[in-house]
Parts: sequence; C-alpha cells; structure tokens
Amino acid sequence: MAELTRRVFIKTGLLGLSSLALGPAPFPGGRASALDIAPQDYVSLFTGRVVTGVPTTCGLCPAGCGIRVFVEEGRIAGLAGNPEHPLNRGALCALGSAGMNLADSPGRIRKPLRRDGKRGEGHWREIEWQDALREFASMLRGNRPGQTPGALAVAAPRRELSPFLNRLVAAFPGAVLAESDGYELPVEREAGRFFGGGYESAPDLARARLVLNFGANPLGSPRQLVSWAQWRGGERGAGPTWITLDPRLSETANRSQEWVPLRPGSDRALALALARVMLESGWEDRAFLSRATDLEPEALLGALRDWTPDRAAELCGLPVSAVLRLAERFGTTNPAVAIYGSGVTARAGGAQTVRAVLLLNLLKGNLGSRGGWRLYRPVRWRQPDLPDAAAEAEVAGGSLFHGIGRGLRRIGGLLSVHADPAATDPAGEATAAILRNPEQVPFHVALACAWNETARLADLVLPAATPFESWGLRWGYCPSEDACWLGLRQPALSAPPGVRSPEEALLETALLLGGKPREMLSFRSAEDYYRSLVAASFPDGREIFGRLQASGFHVFGREEGRISERDRHEPGGASRRAGKGGEGGRQVGFSTAALKGEGAEDADRVGAAAVRIPVSRMLGETGSLEAGPAAGRKAQDPARTLILFASATQGDDAGHCKWLEEIDHASPVWINPLAARELGIREGDWVTLTGPAGSIRTRARLTEGIHPEAVAIQARPADRGLGLLALPKAAGQGEPDLSLVWWSKEVYGENPRRLVPWPEDPSREAPGWKDTRVILKRA
Repeated sequence: MAELTRRVFIKTGLLGLSSLALGPAPFPGGRASALDIAPQDYVSLFTGRVVTGVPTTCGLCPAGCGIRVFVEEGRIAGLAGNPEHPLNRGALCALGSAGMNLADSPGRIRKPLRRDGKRGEGHWREIEWQDALREFASMLRGNRPGQTPGALAVAAPRRELSPFLNRLVAAFPGAVLAESDGYELPVEREAGRFFGGGYESAPDLARARLVLNFGANPLGSPRQLVSWAQWRGGERGAGPTWITLDPRLSETANRSQEWVPLRPGSDRALALALARVMLESGWEDRAFLSRATDLEPEALLGALRDWTPDRAAELCGLPVSAVLRLAERFGTTNPAVAIYGSGVTARAGGAQTVRAVLLLNLLKGNLGSRGGWRLYRPVRWRQPDLPDAAAEAEVAGGSLFHGIGRGLRRIGGLLSVHADPAATDPAGEATAAILRNPEQVPFHVALACAWNETARLADLVLPAATPFESWGLRWGYCPSEDACWLGLRQPALSAPPGVRSPEEALLETALLLGGKPREMLSFRSAEDYYRSLVAASFPDGREIFGRLQASGFHVFGREEGRISERDRHEPGGASRRAGKGGEGGRQVGFSTAALKGEGAEDADRVGAAAVRIPVSRMLGETGSLEAGPAAGRKAQDPARTLILFASATQGDDAGHCKWLEEIDHASPVWINPLAARELGIREGDWVTLTGPAGSIRTRARLTEGIHPEAVAIQARPADRGLGLLALPKAAGQGEPDLSLVWWSKEVYGENPRRLVPWPEDPSREAPGWKDTRVILKRA
C-alpha cells in the first residue's frame, strides 16, 4: 500500500473538491490511485474516475483565455481555467463557463439547410453536406471576376478572425475580410498612428501606483474581465489606486477607489486641462519629451492656453478644485498611467480624445516604462508556401453593410462565419433589409453553430462546430511580464454528426472549385493547416506546436533575453534564445527592453534610437486640442445622452447558454432619479426611447449611478428571442430546464442598437454607442 504522505493527501483532497462541478459519471471500473493523478487531471468525487482535461483556448470572446475541458462519455462534464496560462492563470468568467451550454443546446443547427422561399420567411429544407458544398461552390464560381459584379465578402466577429480566413480571402481576387463587430476599429487604428512604426501598446496596470481611467470598463467586458481583475490586485488590494471618470457607475467604477461622474462627452476637455496644469506646475518629464518626442513644453503650453481648469470644470460639471486635485494626483504620483476605453472611442471625435489622453502619458514620460504604456510588435504570420505579402489580408471594420447600403461597395456574395451584423449593426433593420435584397447580396452562405438574425437571412446555412470542437490560434501580450503568448484551440470532443468546423467546410469547398482556391487551400485538415502555419512562422515551429498541443499555450520572451537589432524588424518578432546561446529563431512580440536608447539608464525606457513620436503634428492635424462635442444639456432640451454598455455575461451566442440567461435576462434603462422626477417616470415603468435611427420599449431602473444628463442600457445584441426561450415546444423537449424558467419574457426589452445611426464617415469614427441623443417618455 502506498504511503499516504501530506503531499498526496493535499493533492487528492483538492482534486476531489475541484471535481464537484463534474457531476456523476458511469464508473469505468477501478478507482484511481492518488499517485497516478497528473496535475491536469481531476477525480470525480462520486465515482473516483480520473477525468483528464484537454488544454485548449476559450472561443466565446476575443480574449483567448486558456481552459481545460473535461469530457465524459462524449459530453462536456466541466470546464476550468488553465492555471498555467499567462492571461487568466486559472480564472474563468461566467461567459466562458456557460459556453458548455452551447455544445448541448437544443437550438444548435445540426444539418445543412437550404432556403425554401424568400429570404427571412423561415422556411428551410434539410440537404446533405455534399449537396450544400456543391451549391456553395457553384455560387462562388458565379462570383469569379467578369461574371458577376463585386467580389466575395467574408464577415466574421473579432473572436473568429484567423490566419485561415486571411488565406481564404487571398484565394479570391478582390475579396474583402470584414470584422463584423469591429465598429471601433477605425478609431483604434487612428489612435495607433500616434506611436507609428508598426507598434501596438498596452498599459502595465500591475505595476502602476495610480490608474486614471477615462471611460474604460474592463470589469464589465468578457474580453478584459479576467486579466484586468487580476491586475487590480485582487482581494488583497495590493494593486494600483483607480480613479474612474465615467458618466455611469460601471462595474469598474464601482470597484475603483474614486468615481468621478463626468458630464457625457467631456473627457477631452478634462484631459487637456490636466495637461495644462501639469505643464504649469512643472510635473512633466522634460528629458523624456526631448528624447522621444518633438514636443516643446513651452509651445504646447501656448497651445493649451484656453484650457483653464475653470473652463474644463464648467464643461465637465465638476468643481474647479476637483480638476486641480486630479492634475496634482496624476502629476505627482509615479508610476501613473492614464487609460481609455469605449467611453472614449465610441463617441464622436474618439481618436482625438484618445490622443489627448495619451498626451498625459507622454508628459509623465511613461511610454515603455514599468507601470506605464508598453510597446510591442504584433504577430506577423507567415502563411505556408505563400509570399509575406499574401500572409495577412487587410481587415475592414464593421461598416461593410453601411458601404453596401450607400452604394460605396458592391459585393458578389457573402460568407458569414459566426457573424450577426443584422443584430449588432447600428440601425440593424437597414442591415437586415440589405441581407434580404438579392441585388445587394447576390448570395449568402452562413456558417453558424446556432440560429441568429443574420443566419435566418441566408440562402444556405451550414452547421458549424463550437469552439470546443474546432481548431484555431490566438495570441496576446502580457504587459506585466513583457511577454507574448500563443494559444491553441484544439478539439476537446467530436462535433455532432452533420456538424463541421468552418475550416473543414471551406477546405472541401476549395477542392470542388479547383484552380487557385484548390491550390491555396490544399490542406488535409484544419489541424494540418495550423500545424503548417506555426512551422512556417517560427524556425522551431514544429516543437512549438507540440508544446501547444500538450499545454494549450506557449510563452515567448519571458526570460529569453534581449532582442538584437537584426531581429527587431523580423516579421515574426525577435529571437528566441532559451537554451540556444543567443542564436535561433524569432519570438512572437516585441520586448520594450529593446527600445532602450543608446546610453539610457533604464532598460525599460523608450529612447530616441528606437522611436520618435511626431506628437505636435498628430495633435494638430486631428483637432485634438479642440473642445470636442460635449457642450452640456440646454435647459429646454428634452433629449439625453444614451450610453450603451457591455456585460461580462453577454456574447453573441449568450442566448443559447441557459446559465447566462438566468443570471442576466433583463435590459432596463438606467435613469437618474432627478431626471425621472422631471419626466414623471417611476421605478419599473415601461418607457420608450426614441433616437435618430429608431425606437424601443423597455422598463425603467432608477439609480444614482448615472449622470442626470444621460441614460444607459445594456447593448444586448438581439431582442427577438432567438435563444432557448424562443424554441418551439417540440425543439425544446431535449432541454428539461426550460420548464424551470421563473422570469417573464417581458423584462427582456428590445435591441437598443437600433437607436444608434451610423456616423457620417465610419472609416474614421465609431457609431455613437456612447453619445446618441434620445428622447425618453413614459409608455
């Protein structure tokens, strides 16, 4: 009998406790010995059965958290965060945990379907996969240049963008790849031009002492929740002090040490006033400004002469003393960092406001420093057997259907991959009308795992695998460790009969097409493609792929050493040196340590030898020193500013995840009690909101957590009940929990995105998710 040591006792005890969520399973015979349990295994408390977790990457949002999927008898028995993954370190959000509901949802699409009747009528006929793919190939042949106007458009949300889709687009001349939910992508790109040189940036929140937060809500975003919650210091409170500037008491504002409820749209005014006070008080880092920028403090102070604390206080609705206090705290605390979020980027003039916030960081000299903004190079994939020029297609923003509707873009057909622009677009009814019109969308093939509003407007619907049944790659950057990671999504269980991954369906379609598509997509399987991609992108790629399969992720640059000048500009990043004596292949990412200038004392500082930012030009050409759109609410103006906010429990497929629907099923509109009294609205009243693009009806929630000049509502992507609750009785018979629904469908509300119009130029500005003016009335 094996000796029962303290280590074995603790190990088996913890494993037993952590398996509570797995539930009972058939006993396969023979209980596991504690000595045979690997760290990635769990033991069922009820059966004693060892269940091995398959390491993979969550695909429910763009974050790419590492997870382990535990499968018994061909079904998911439980999920857990991968404790070794550098992004989430074992944590898992509600959206990721509830993703297992999607795999077994009775609302899944399990057979290829051909439209029978007009688009949107809801009449479908089941067909075989071979017939469906032949029809798809026939549609694509008709899309060849010279036969039909326009080119193929491929639409996918950010979480589904992949090097494979880049390669697919490259196989069809003139094709476009659109990030279907990338509405703020143009603003992000404009802001990225501030640094230039192909860098991307991220704030090092873990090592900052003070975070001045302009409109970011990481604790309310599934994409940022897990990692940012850890960076805040957890329950110990060891993280930085947060000051959140936001008209709404968001989840992040609620957990901040201070919440400052700014007047909607006044962020830029405050940032410019803070910059002026910092310059007047001598709190700027002149050595850094001289070394890394073209800014002359005296000239900048002259440009900011109109931005007095008094003027900013009036525009922001704050006391002058509050403006001065914020400037002093930020200017005298080191390290301190100013960050921004969708509260800034999803407004008119978002790019200019971002630059005003980044100006505060330049004055602090925190670019490239610990506790400041870190710079790194993104991954540049090298497609197998293709020149680098064809490796990555340019990704268009979320304005594909805006361009089609206004005659600015003409397409020959549409392939939507897990995309739902009919629900997520501003004024989505217009997008739905375009999808119904065969003159504007000659054909539409939808790859989807469950029904959504866009799939209902397709000609062919192909049942797609969930993230637990498919392959993929994700990469990210950890500012606190100055390291990039690569995550592999690999199947933890087999897809149901009749269901395929998007890659498998498209590879087979390319074989049917022949020609260039067949030549460029001649891979045996999705696994074969991703294995070849990693091998082509990194000299030790085959070894890396093996590590990815074993652990689900691979970290680059944590302790591999400095980056040489030769490697700095390589498409794949810098050299991986561990165990190779300074020689070897390229790493993913770009360590800010390599940006050190000649003779600089701090290896984490940005020096003139690496980057020099033309700040004066960037500020001048975009009007960053102007006031911005916020001017306050006029006395007789009945309209209020609408703030649409995300939820950490919502995603595009959340309606098919029963756990999420139970904990987050209502979308009331937040109203300040002062505003509600003025409008004669009480708690729970039905109200109507009318905006420039439409009208919705929902219930009122009175709270002091919203500025009196604003109202707020969760931006749920759909309102027609396309999830579990809308299933016909026969279809829902396989889901016994539907009989336990205790809430009324009436509390759902409607899709508030239909209130928001497109901006005049969506190639430069995001839709007004945070600044659309609406009229609120009691229904």
